Amino acid sequence: MQEIMEQPKTVTVNGKEYTVRRLALFDIFRFIDILKHANLLAKFGELLKVFDTENKENDESARELRVGVGIEVIYSLGDAEEQIYEFIAGITETDKNTVKRFPLESIADILEIVIRSNDLRAFFAKVARLINQKNMTS
Repeated sequence: MQEIMEQPKTVTVNGKEYTVRRLALFDIFRFIDILKHANLLAKFGELLKVFDTENKENDESARELRVGVGIEVIYSLGDAEEQIYEFIAGITETDKNTVKRFPLESIADILEIVIRSNDLRAFFAKVARLINQKNMTS
């Protein structure tokens, strides 16, 4: 069973420390809203596989695939700009205008904390198990 992130992580932005809190249920809905606005909801499972941190494939073709998919994701996220600001502001417990001024490196650090935590992955894995159990008993 995957463990969910135990302790909140911190990131320093322009000399100020922000805590990236654990994800809550409403964050899942914000995350899904980002995927919908970016037209990535249908591709979410595929994206998880491509960017799986446990994936040991590091050959050239796997890296090229990740870069290509990464560029596609970044391009698609332009349609979810406001939702992304809201999501990051929520998990760093600050406001959207502050987030808009965060340096790109800090945004990458925050997103890395979220992606490397098991909160999202564990949640979706548990939901998938529940769905599979329901389908097996039907």
